[in-house]
Amino acid sequence: MPLFMDVHNIEGGVAEADVAGAHQADLATQGAYGVNYLRYWVDEEAGKIFCLVDAPDAGARIIAPFPHWVTMADPTGRPYCLTMRDPVTGKLR
Repeated sequence: MPLFMDVHNIEGGVAEADVAGAHQADLATQGAYGVNYLRYWVDEEAGKIFCLVDAPDAGARIIAPFPHWVTMADPTGRPYCLTMRDPVTGKLR
């Protein structure tokens, strides 16, 4: 299977212990999604988390594109929305 790097940005930083706990949760559920979480790296001060994942594909798929947002489905089929709006002001970027 291909390898993917999942990158998370946590504003205000992140504790390695918290990431380790989240990684354990990922390991406990990875079989249900057909993925294998191989490794992770943390930059606590910058709030950056990098997760190396062995997976059949990137997982998400486009359901419906619109001018300022896209409706997506996660690997389990749950829908979510990506938008061009600022999360604080609600204005288009």
